[in-house]
Amino acid sequence: MTGPLTILISGPQASGKTTLALALGREFNVPAFSRDPLMAVLSAAGLPRRRLGWLPAFPTVGLDLQTALLTRQLEQRQSAILECVVPASARTAWRHVTTAAGGRFFTIECFCSDRAEHRARFERRQGTADRRGYGWRKVVATMDRRYRPEPRPDFLADTMNPITTLVEGVKAALGSDDGYRPESRATRPH
Repeated sequence: MTGPLTILISGPQASGKTTLALALGREFNVPAFSRDPLMAVLSAAGLPRRRLGWLPAFPTVGLDLQTALLTRQLEQRQSAILECVVPASARTAWRHVTTAAGGRFFTIECFCSDRAEHRARFERRQGTADRRGYGWRKVVATMDRRYRPEPRPDFLADTMNPITTLVEGVKAALGSDDGYRPESRATRPH
């Protein structure tokens, strides 16, 4: 690899994105920038959840902060990992920022193939302040109605697999010419 690497990890809520991002960050000694902690700070500061007049909603500002962090890393010719439920517009912007800096953009789409385990993971997280009032039904509705996964990810991560297996799979995919390995082509549940 000649330039910096941006790894984007996306997927539905509670699908294992943060766990994988942190494991890859440790493996590659690269910072992992998650949107959730950024949004928690913005929420605590009183920024509204939804656009209010000239004030943008904090999820949008969270994406903007991730973009700023990524841009700074790339200016220093350093790699970064971004993790969140990412809309297609942010994926496009981050891909452009990375390639303009001479870097490689690598996408990982997380999913949990066991729906009962996915729900259990979400419900274990319910106690955190930013999850109160946001139930499993809304997560499922959001996944089905609004979330659009990466159409052709470089690595498809079924987080029912052990994290060590996923890290090794990502490393293998990063070493391939086109980013694809047969073991990374798992089938997402519908």
